[in-house]
Amino acid sequence: MDARERSLRVAVCTGLVGVVVAATGCTSPSHNSSATDMSPGARTYLSKALDIMEKHSLLRHEVDWTDVRSKAFPQARGAQKTADTYGAINLALYSLGDGHSLSWEPKEAKDHFGTTAVHFDGLEAAP
Repeated sequence: MDARERSLRVAVCTGLVGVVVAATGCTSPSHNSSATDMSPGARTYLSKALDIMEKHSLLRHEVDWTDVRSKAFPQARGAQKTADTYGAINLALYSLGDGHSLSWEPKEAKDHFGTTAVHFDGLEAAP
């Protein structure tokens, strides 16, 4: 197992633990509930990211989007800025199972594309 695969497994395991902890600490699983303690900006960013995945995913017709969303929002519990939602977005991308979908944080995007401001289908990552 190489370092990248180990990191991915650790991230997924950490994400799953976060989902379990968040789910047991909430009385309502609804992502619209104030129990998520997300800022409106973080909630909007995550919603838009999930909308983009649902619209453009290679396997979009085979994915249970209700399930993806019901796991992503608790994972982002307490998010106050867009960067706080990256773990939930990456977990959702991994759950698509297509082996092609990925997300780059602004610094990674700058390293690859020379810019940190990325616009995609109405979603902009702040530097």
